[in-house]
Amino acid sequence: MRGKGFKFNEAILVTTLSACSQMGLLEQGQFVHSSMNSVKFPMSVSIGICLIDMYAKCGCIEISKKVFSEMPCRDVWEWNVMISGWAMHDFGKEAISLFKRFIREGLSPTNVTFVGILNACSRAGLVNDGRYYFKLIREIYGIEPEMEHYGCMVDLLVRAGFLQNAFISCDITQGSYKMNHMNLMVDM
Repeated sequence: MRGKGFKFNEAILVTTLSACSQMGLLEQGQFVHSSMNSVKFPMSVSIGICLIDMYAKCGCIEISKKVFSEMPCRDVWEWNVMISGWAMHDFGKEAISLFKRFIREGLSPTNVTFVGILNACSRAGLVNDGRYYFKLIREIYGIEPEMEHYGCMVDLLVRAGFLQNAFISCDITQGSYKMNHMNLMVDM
């Protein structure tokens, strides 16, 4: 593209990096990143999110962490992507540590933040931590747990050998999803 005289913009970079991320195209993603750097293209929130995500999904969690730490400013979405990146690579304690730092910096978690932290707990076998963070969703942050949160809890309990504690009963009527019961055994 550059050889033909075209200049890239943020939309092109975000789209290309997202495609590299989804398809696991590390070399192409690195080429885009180095091309950005060679023309001193400014790092935006959207580009930062895409780079963090691309490196994490392509197995380069340390580069992902480096991009995250070098971001001039971070919003909740960069934090969410980095927490999820740690989770994806079974670094549950690192994800929890990053979540605690996120809270100390005064940011408010979203439903996506909790999916990341619960997934981290599940993949690392941190059952008590997972239960703790699941309780925080509603009790502290006033977020109504969604199907993804319950799914993470079921995954957490099943991976830890608590199949009997992961029972869910639900109704699916007219396109809506309602949890009737979930036995999370919080006081186990």
